[in-house]
Amino acid sequence: MVVRMSYANRSKAIHDAISAFLAENKQWGTEESVSGTLTCLYYRDVKGITEHIDELQHRYSTTISSTVHIALDARKCLKVFVVHGSGRAVLEFAQELRTRRGIRHLKVALVG
Repeated sequence: MVVRMSYANRSKAIHDAISAFLAENKQWGTEESVSGTLTCLYYRDVKGITEHIDELQHRYSTTISSTVHIALDARKCLKVFVVHGSGRAVLEFAQELRTRRGIRHLKVALVG
């Protein structure tokens, strides 16, 4: 991995990984403002999932700046939520998405 990512040595790769982790998680769950994306892979044929996602979008409309929806195939969809707001609101939104049946994967990428 170190060679593939063109790092001079393993120490620099570990340093960058820890720095990125700390920066991304610093305001997570606080009242401090964060921006970033929530990338969600879900199965649209699971009963109620699209309605649930729509309802969450309305409930968190002050946190969600924009969305992108991509139909990957007849069953799978990818939805990217661009978010900006308190770390606590983003955390709550992510948790509500993550715990729903039909959500296959949720990746959160935040910056301070």
